[in-house]
Amino acid sequence: MKRLIVLFIVVCGGLSGCAPRLAPVQAVTSVTIDTLFTGKASIRALEVGSSDLWFGADNGRLGRIHLATRDVTLRQIDTLTSELRSIALTRDAVFVLNVGSPATLFRVSLQDGKADCVYREDGASVFYDSMVFSG
Repeated sequence: MKRLIVLFIVVCGGLSGCAPRLAPVQAVTSVTIDTLFTGKASIRALEVGSSDLWFGADNGRLGRIHLATRDVTLRQIDTLTSELRSIALTRDAVFVLNVGSPATLFRVSLQDGKADCVYREDGASVFYDSMVFSG
């Protein structure tokens, strides 16, 4: 019985050493709020890149704010009056997805700005509200 207890303690002690080590939490000491966009748009999705802030908005519009210059570009990429509610940024493109039917996923090239519908789904129960690209 004593051997079993000792073995259990050694195994449990070994497992606790395998726990991931978390970085220490740093306190937030200040917050700065700044206005980047004052135009008329219902912004529903945000994605921050290395030099730009991208947003999906109402009426099928995609926006980009260059963070260094504060230049704003707002363009309609969908002829439907769709709500672009989800956005994802990859190395080569920005993807925006509208909510509701027909669901349309647009790929907008970062090289030439060309927008292509890469996925479409019709149906009464179609509803997408978010997406994530990893890797």
